[in-house]
Amino acid sequence: PGQRDCIDETVNTTTYLKLLTTMGLMRFHRIGEAAQRGSISGFAFNDFVTNTAVIVDKKTGAPFAIDSYFFGNGREPKIMPLAAWRNNWRPSLDDPNLTPVPVASRTVPR
Repeated sequence: PGQRDCIDETVNTTTYLKLLTTMGLMRFHRIGEAAQRGSISGFAFNDFVTNTAVIVDKKTGAPFAIDSYFFGNGREPKIMPLAAWRNNWRPSLDDPNLTPVPVASRTVPR
């Protein structure tokens, strides 16, 4: 089946990160708390609400978002500083990894 939503993607990515950690492959980063951006005020969206998995650089403490929501399973997620992601990052429409999003299945990015 296809992707569900950003929460499923966040949980799946975090699970993969836990497996990598168990295998000793996360040498330079640790798993951070999942992050959310956007807000809901009543029933109106003020912004696109979404979640992402987070890793933190062990040396600097810098957090990074790992966002796989916009892309099909098996495609590379986007990894970027968490601050950039929280600043309403969205993939370019010409990104080759971008998955066409049926309107009825989930919220379409603006």
